Formats: sequence, structure tokens, C-alpha cells
Amino acid sequence: MLLVACLWSLASFIMALVLFLSLSDVYAHKPLQAESEDNNRLLDAVHIPDHKVSYAIHQEINDRGEVDYYSFDAKEGDELYVEMTIPKLAGLESFRPSVALIGHGINSELLEQHDNDNNDNNISISKVEINPDPHGNRNYDDAFPSQVPANTGAIIVITYNGTIPSTEFFEPFTQTSYWERQKLIVDELPSSGRYYLAVFDGQRDVQGYNSNNDDDAVAVTKKYTLAVGKIEDFTATDYVVTLPVAWFNTKLFFNDYVTPLIVIILMIAIPSSIVTFLHIHRSRRC
Repeated sequence: MLLVACLWSLASFIMALVLFLSLSDVYAHKPLQAESEDNNRLLDAVHIPDHKVSYAIHQEINDRGEVDYYSFDAKEGDELYVEMTIPKLAGLESFRPSVALIGHGINSELLEQHDNDNNDNNISISKVEINPDPHGNRNYDDAFPSQVPANTGAIIVITYNGTIPSTEFFEPFTQTSYWERQKLIVDELPSSGRYYLAVFDGQRDVQGYNSNNDDDAVAVTKKYTLAVGKIEDFTATDYVVTLPVAWFNTKLFFNDYVTPLIVIILMIAIPSSIVTFLHIHRSRRC
């Protein structure tokens, strides 16, 4: 039975890779791996190389009030597509992280062209106004639990308020499932320059975090996948290196440690067995 399970795991990995390479209609995201998970300050934001290219970022929120920052450079008139999804894991059914867009000229009117999409998905949109303080920062209420320099522009905070559990979709390459949350779509960005995305748990006091004021309060780890862009842009290196590595990383992100281990063992054992067989066969012929 163990051998059958091992062979099935390897076969699933190979079939998933073949499926991804062969089906042109599969909508896939290029994985974007942060060099460091310490992107909780604007200065340490994970940079997205091209906001038009389809990227996916797996990340965790570990503490109350934690904000994950991402940056990208855009030109006036560029389209922006952002989607929040949650891995289908026990305990994350009601996790609803907020997504904030930060930049010059940002306002809720930019999203009005997609009000129908927002209404269909029961998304609430709130704009956090700028309140400069004497030190050049901006103070916010609970809508945005952080401070950023006043010269970064305005902020829109988007939160999912729809049905829980939300719509579910299955990703064939990694054989994993996600819950869909909010989408942030801007047809034309208002100015050229650097923009920021911020992800935080807007419901952090009622969605699993310890709401006591004790310093020793225990926080619950929450996971999310942030997708940006629509253009699929894969190189030969991505197919050979990036995507197989992404398969392993995604399995680990979903707390599946057995399947990657089995695949690694088989990837070592099968070639070794073939070499041993050929060596024995040659020895017998001699």
C-alpha cells in the first residue's frame, strides 16, 4: 500500500505538471516569492516586478495589527487587477483580510465602473482619508491599523462582506482549493509612479485573534494568497525550475508535508533503481 501511495503521489505531480504545460486555457499565476517575510513596513514592501503580469503571493498574518506591504510601479492609464483568495484550510473559513490600495489620485470613484462586480460579491468599499500629523505621518482609525508617510497619496480599503464560506475553486496544477474573496479592479490608474498594496486583518478582533489587551495574548496564524495581474508570462526557466518549486512551496503552504516528501524520495529512488538495475543487468551479461 505504501508503494502504491508513493507512486500515486509522483504520478499526481507529473500529471499536474503535464496538465499545466499542455492546456492553454488554464489561468495560472507566476509565483512571486518574497526574499523576506518581514514586509510589515512600507520601506520593506515586497516589490511586484510588473503589475500587469499574473503573479501570486502566498503569505501569512501572524499578529494583531500586522500589515503586509507590496509595491509596484505603474503608468497613468494602466489597468490594475488584484484578487484575494484564502487557502481552503480548517480555521480559515471566515478569514476576511482587507486589501488597501495606496497612491496619488486614488479614490473610490476609480472602482465605480465595477460596482456590479462589487455588488455581486458583496464587497464593501471604504476610503480612508488623509490626516497629516506634525511628524509627516498620517494617523488612521481602525479602518487601517498603520501609519504611512503623507506623501504616498490616498488610500482605499476594500473588505469582503459576502457569504461565508465563499465561492470555492480548485487549482489543478497544485491540486489545491481556495475560497474567493474580494477583487480590486481599476480600469485606469490616475497617475504614473509607485503604488502600494497593503493586506491586513480588518476583522482581527473578532476573526480568531485574542481580543484581550494582555501582552501575552496568543495570535492565530492566518494565510492568504494575493493575486495580481492577468497576463500569463512564463519563460523556459519557469517551466523547468520555477513551477516545480512553486508546487512544493504551495503544498507546504497548505500544511501538506507528506506529499512533497514522497515525491522527493521517489525522484531519488526511481533513478537510483534504474541505474542499479542496469548495472546488475550488465554484470550478468559479462
